[in-house]
Amino acid sequence: MKDGTALTPVMRQYREAKEQHPEGILLFRLGDFYEVFFDDALIAAPVMGVTLTSRPLGKAGRAPMCGVPYHAWQLYAGKLLRAGHKVVICDQLEAPGKGPVVKRDVTRVLTPGTVVEESYLDPARPNYLVAAWTRGGEAGLAACDLSTGELLLSQLPADRLSAELERLAPAELLTPPEVEEYRFDPIRGQQRLRDVLGIAYPAAVGAADAPLAVGAAGVVLDYLKQIQTRVGPGLLSVRTYSPDATMPLDAATVRNLELPELVKLVDHTRTPIGARRLRTWLGAPLRDAESIELRLSAVDELVAAPTLQDRLATALKDVGDLERLVSRAAQGRAGARDLVALRRSLEAIPAVRDAAAACEALAIRELVAQITAAPELASELMRALIEDPPVHSRDGGAIRRGYDAELDGITDASQSARDWIAALEASERGRTGIRSLKVGFNKVFGYYIEISNANTVSVPTDYIRKQTLTGAERYLTPELKEKEAVVLTAQDRVAAREVEILRDLGGKVMESAPALRTTAQAIGSIDALRSLAVAAARERWRRPKVNAGLILIIKGGRHPLVERHLADGAFVANDLELDPDDHQITILTGPNMAGKSTFLRQARPSDRRTRGSHLHACRSARRHQRRHVDLHGGDDRNCEHPQPRDALVACDPRRGGEGDLHIRRRLDCAGGRRILA
Repeated sequence: MKDGTALTPVMRQYREAKEQHPEGILLFRLGDFYEVFFDDALIAAPVMGVTLTSRPLGKAGRAPMCGVPYHAWQLYAGKLLRAGHKVVICDQLEAPGKGPVVKRDVTRVLTPGTVVEESYLDPARPNYLVAAWTRGGEAGLAACDLSTGELLLSQLPADRLSAELERLAPAELLTPPEVEEYRFDPIRGQQRLRDVLGIAYPAAVGAADAPLAVGAAGVVLDYLKQIQTRVGPGLLSVRTYSPDATMPLDAATVRNLELPELVKLVDHTRTPIGARRLRTWLGAPLRDAESIELRLSAVDELVAAPTLQDRLATALKDVGDLERLVSRAAQGRAGARDLVALRRSLEAIPAVRDAAAACEALAIRELVAQITAAPELASELMRALIEDPPVHSRDGGAIRRGYDAELDGITDASQSARDWIAALEASERGRTGIRSLKVGFNKVFGYYIEISNANTVSVPTDYIRKQTLTGAERYLTPELKEKEAVVLTAQDRVAAREVEILRDLGGKVMESAPALRTTAQAIGSIDALRSLAVAAARERWRRPKVNAGLILIIKGGRHPLVERHLADGAFVANDLELDPDDHQITILTGPNMAGKSTFLRQARPSDRRTRGSHLHACRSARRHQRRHVDLHGGDDRNCEHPQPRDALVACDPRRGGEGDLHIRRRLDCAGGRRILA
């Protein structure tokens, strides 16, 4: 951009806003459009799908530019965010005409990892902003999902950081050297937790032994403050988790397990919260046998009670995305429609709690105890908002009459003024005797009384000339001018007052946010358990027996993803037994396409579904704890004379500390020999 001395006052405003956020695409409000200039325009135009033009800048030449309508900016901002860009909104802070240059300033900064609006988010996936760093052999990370109000902390071995980041799949990642390493200092992070979230000691959130994670949390909070995001006590639930509680899955394992397809197979959730929870469970399988058994017991009970399944499904369908609605309202980003959706979600909570309370499984009973209804808040939202409010708050009309005396006063005054103006023409004709007198309105001159030139001699003395036409004169009266001011400002005053009311309602939601967030998470877990039960019943899966040993026994096992593409009963079930003391190796033989790969791959998904608290595609299963599982497949594409492949399945208790399930195969094509290793 050229030096400020060559720029117009408006372009100097643009430069000042751009200097605040040089790394973002700046959308600069000019009248009815958001304009983008200079290098930003060159980047944004093809992404947004708009025409690139230019604007004259006097001696400075022409500047590349593009623009989008102000009322549709969110659509185009979404395209930029999905392309990975930061979007900076510079808005007009006053109406045009109040000064030589309209005041403008940055009012919003949007980044892929900090958006909370529904239009920018995938309802079935979390949206993490992650800060991560390493020091020595340790790593720390902080994962913040602002859309759900969750901040997760974890300290882990440095060699596991990559796999954990793959699991979290952050929308935005903050790491050195892009972020200066001194910003990750644990002392600095502890200060940020205290100053921003009111957490005096890391131990209060389980992070006493995770200083690197605390340092990463400080980076996240600094970043949120930098981009003008509202954060404070109650807005984020902070929790520390240990990666040792779950099994790490690297990218190759996720690919070989066909995890996305497995998610589709078992996802029968009725809420976005449940869909996100189910995906999280599948991506982080449990290790603890007791935790696995608790979930399995809950799934087993629901499988045996289809009526209870149906009752839960009916209750859950009205919950919606309670978790994200609460967070959006607490952030002050909820519109009237969001608050109405939140009210409906709150009204659905008692039915979910009552339905789940009929379960006897300990896991579900513990979840039911975490569910708290909010009838007072639901009632307040019902009193405040009409059932079907306008899409945009600027349109007004979202607040029920009788809720706010000030708003009713503005509306009544406006309606009274309109009625007075509507009756003015008849009353003035009677007062003046001029039958052709007309009362009219246009956007330039406002309201007026029009009298033809032939009748100007009868104009009353209190009329004030406003405009001269070819065959008539237009006038106003002091009272008409007063009524005009009431009518013309009423819409803006109504919209401004309704925005204040919506902000106050958001504040009331924020007061209940921690309890509502806990409730939403409990409901999501119940929904995920019901989903697993539905999948188990439909696919005819059985509950495995789990303990802390090292043996894996599967009777009549089936591959769930292969089976779904075959006719019913066409899949040939098979058995597997692995015992590190007695049966370490199983050799599979057969020609190509005989099903060896299917057998190899079905063993690991069976083990993994157990850890995810699924039932099994088999007649019976017994599974003992293992720490780590690898899944490897051979490749005969480069063999000159590919031979029938054999496969080896081995259980090695020496690897991974507690034992590994290894499924390996290797073919040495030299001389047509098959070598198992």
